[in-house]
Amino acid sequence: MKTFVEKYLLDKGDTALIIVDIGAQDIGGSYRRFFHREKWQYIGVDLEQGANIDLVLNDPYNWTEIKTESVDVVVSGQTFEHIEYFWLTMKEVARILKPGGMCCIIAPSGGPEHRYPVDCWRFYPDGFRALARYAGLKALEVRTDREPSGFSDDSDTWADTVLVARKPGGHSGSEGPAAAEKAPRVTAEEDKKYHVYERSTGIRPDDSDSLGRLAGWIQPNSTVLELGPATGFFTRYLRETLHCVVDCVEISPEMAERTIPYCREMYIVDLDDVLLEEKWNVESYDYIVASDVLEHLKDPGRVLRSCWKLLRKEGKLLVSIPNIGHAAVVGNLLRGRFDYTDEGLLDKTHLRFFTRESLVALLEDCRFSVEKLETVVRLPEETEIKDDFADFPEEVQDAILNRPDGITYQFVVMASPGIIHDYDPAWKKEPGADAAELRRERTLRLEEQITELRQALAQAEKLIAEQTQEMDALRSGLAGAEELVAERDRELVTLSEQMAAQRNEIEALRKGLSHCEKLAFERAEELEAIKSSRLWRYTEILRRK
Repeated sequence: MKTFVEKYLLDKGDTALIIVDIGAQDIGGSYRRFFHREKWQYIGVDLEQGANIDLVLNDPYNWTEIKTESVDVVVSGQTFEHIEYFWLTMKEVARILKPGGMCCIIAPSGGPEHRYPVDCWRFYPDGFRALARYAGLKALEVRTDREPSGFSDDSDTWADTVLVARKPGGHSGSEGPAAAEKAPRVTAEEDKKYHVYERSTGIRPDDSDSLGRLAGWIQPNSTVLELGPATGFFTRYLRETLHCVVDCVEISPEMAERTIPYCREMYIVDLDDVLLEEKWNVESYDYIVASDVLEHLKDPGRVLRSCWKLLRKEGKLLVSIPNIGHAAVVGNLLRGRFDYTDEGLLDKTHLRFFTRESLVALLEDCRFSVEKLETVVRLPEETEIKDDFADFPEEVQDAILNRPDGITYQFVVMASPGIIHDYDPAWKKEPGADAAELRRERTLRLEEQITELRQALAQAEKLIAEQTQEMDALRSGLAGAEELVAERDRELVTLSEQMAAQRNEIEALRKGLSHCEKLAFERAEELEAIKSSRLWRYTEILRRK
């Protein structure tokens, strides 16, 4: 725990921090002394009251006593092995941490049973990494301390496994050892000068490009250190397809952020400023990948010597690197040009340039033995320089194209730590690519593409003609329909006029009927008056006769 504090929190001595210690009861010692700072608030937490305890939890899996996202640091030592459902406890750790907050969990990987009141589990690095992912935390450091500590107590018996993890979000300035160890970091302002390297296609081991070659050399389930992963396209392939454990070193924070989801640990640093063996244990990796990286370094030999230390005895260094002797560069020099580009042979961030001989000499000087050396070939017009030098005399074209490695765009190398004596690698005998044959093949490919495009164009023109005819027929049908609609509109107007006349006639008849009804009512009243008169009664006898 002292190491954790020194490594990750030492630069936060003047920052107000809330530190929660889970399982903090003092049984032979506590961690409180490591967190004694004026602005730090240490809270010892356990399930029952006792020495060093500030807060008692009612439920080990539901900490209602602690608010969500209220804690800066959670620590726990020699407790998780006693928790029956430790993954639920880890969820609570993640819940109470603030975004950007960190946790340090220490638990044994070995040792005898020690029930308190139960002893349920032992932990290995892979288990702690899985636990961090389950809780939604980013593992920054996971290790098992197997080396003797030299202490007189029995602490070496337990071979403690340590997990340091961070909750995503918040300020990431102390997200891992890169910041805690004071390694020179690239600021956001400086990051703007780095070109973002993208890859639009997937990676297949049978691809002829450099990453396809490298992918074909890596065995599944390996431990890999990738130098300069850029935006993580190869890292993702290693993680998701080959199920490798991958650590990365990247100079650009922007690109590193996109790679982090696919690696175990990300170290954001300039390779020229660090010694990798001070960051990771020696003989830790099955493979170290430096794909188009060495040419960007001030001292690639220094980095390669660190790689030699980090590789296991049977490990492999995998390198791809551009060839400065490519015909495109030589031809441009003959034109008096040496123009840098964003990517490729003359990437503007290249500091070193290599040919086959100088690359092999560098590797051997750093105690590597080249086992395989393959080439990625491109004609000058297929490179970012895009010049076929067709205006040069034929003998000049032949001279720059048919030199050894004249059209080698990249070297792809597998090397082993250590010099193998009496070793005659086959790659030294491989003939160079034939530029004329490549151009013939390229011409055939282009002719095939032109033929396919012409066929596609003819098919498209046929389809357009058919669709044009169909549209003409539709237009004709539409014109007939429009005329029919106009005729119906005229009929509708006539019917509307007839209906209006009939409505007028009906209204006149209604008025006449109303007048007749009024006259009939008046005549009925007059008749009734006559019948009620005396004269009518007096003359009734006469009417009967």
